[in-house]
Amino acid sequence: CGCTYGRGAEWSTATSGPGYPYNVSVYNINTVLNYANGSTAARSMAGSLQIDDGMLDMGIASNPLTVAGQVTIYGTLSLSSVPGGDLRVGGYWSNYGIFNPNGRTVTFIGSGYQGIRGTTDTTFAGLTINNSSPDSSGVAMEQNVTVNNVLTLTDGMLKVQDKNLTLGTGASISGGTSTASMVVTDGAFLSATGGSLCKQFGGNGSFTFPVGDTIGTTEFSPSTLNFTS
Repeated sequence: CGCTYGRGAEWSTATSGPGYPYNVSVYNINTVLNYANGSTAARSMAGSLQIDDGMLDMGIASNPLTVAGQVTIYGTLSLSSVPGGDLRVGGYWSNYGIFNPNGRTVTFIGSGYQGIRGTTDTTFAGLTINNSSPDSSGVAMEQNVTVNNVLTLTDGMLKVQDKNLTLGTGASISGGTSTASMVVTDGAFLSATGGSLCKQFGGNGSFTFPVGDTIGTTEFSPSTLNFTS
C-alpha cells in the first residue's frame, strides 16, 4: 500500500485454519506492516517471513512471533519494544538488510540444520539455541555474529565455522555444559581453519568459554580466563 498497514484478522492468534498464514511477505519500500496494531498477543505462521523491502514492526507485542520457516531480511525487521516480544525461528536466518533487536531475543527452534547467513553481520540482543536436531547438525554461522545481552545454549550446537562470534562487554552465557549444548569452533563444516568465540572485557573478571570440537570424537572442552588486572 505504500503506507503503514495495520495487521488485522488475516493474521490472528489462530494456530491453524483462517487467520493462520503460511508465508508472509512485505514488498513495497514505503510499506510498514504494523504487526501489533494495538495487540500484545503471540502470533505464529507455518511458512517463511520475507521482507524484500519496507518494514515489519512488532511494535508493542509482549509475546513472541513464531516463524516455522526461514526469516529473510532485505528491508527492515524491528522486534518489539516490550519485553516478551521475541522472535522464534524454525529455519534459516538470512540478513541482507536492517535488523533492530530492540533488546529482544531471537531463538532458533528448528529440528534440523539451521544457518545464520547474509551479507550483513547480525547483532543480536539475546540469542538462544534450542535446536532439537537428532543428528546434532545444530545452527551454523555463515556470517559474523555479535551478542550484547545473553547467549543461551539450551540444546544443540552453535557452530562458528570460519566466522567470529563476539560477546559484548555486558554479555553473558547461560547453559553450554556438554557436547549437547556448546559452541563449536573447529570449522569442520565449511573451513579447516575454524573460527573464534570472542569476549569483550571492560575491566577485571572471569569468563568461561563453553567450546568444543567435532573432529573425530565430539568433545566438550570449556576454557576459563580470569583477568585480575
